[in-house]
Amino acid sequence: MAFVRNAVWWVVFSAFGVMAQAALPGVDFLVPGLVVSLQEERWNQSLWLALAFTLIQEGSGNLQFGSGLVWYGAVMCLFFVGRWLLEAKSITFIIVLGAGLGLWHYLLVKWTAFLQELVISDPLLIRESCIMAVMFPLLWMFVSWLRKGRDRDVLAA
Repeated sequence: MAFVRNAVWWVVFSAFGVMAQAALPGVDFLVPGLVVSLQEERWNQSLWLALAFTLIQEGSGNLQFGSGLVWYGAVMCLFFVGRWLLEAKSITFIIVLGAGLGLWHYLLVKWTAFLQELVISDPLLIRESCIMAVMFPLLWMFVSWLRKGRDRDVLAA
């Protein structure tokens, strides 16, 4: 029963994440969920989520195949590298990770747009990247709160 409840939770989370991304383009609302799953150290679950989120992003974006794979691969790499330096559940780690994701968002979109000969507005891309960097810690806190329940202080970890 716990497996089914867990699977339903992630399906509902993914559906709301996709709807939120439609409302605020440029912000990946699924990444905080992947990070929460990685923090839970549920490696099989995290791998399946990364695969599902990659397929969702690849299917919904206008960039060529591969940018979603590179995006989620980098998220996981940043998580594991950052975990060596800081406590993975600390707010400091999450803020640094958010800043890294904002920078990576800018570099990845700029690079893939260049490869496809697409013109991307720099001010718009910088704004999206800054929004991603600022929103990530807030979204992580919200997802952690939803996942763990109201009785646990997210920032105490």
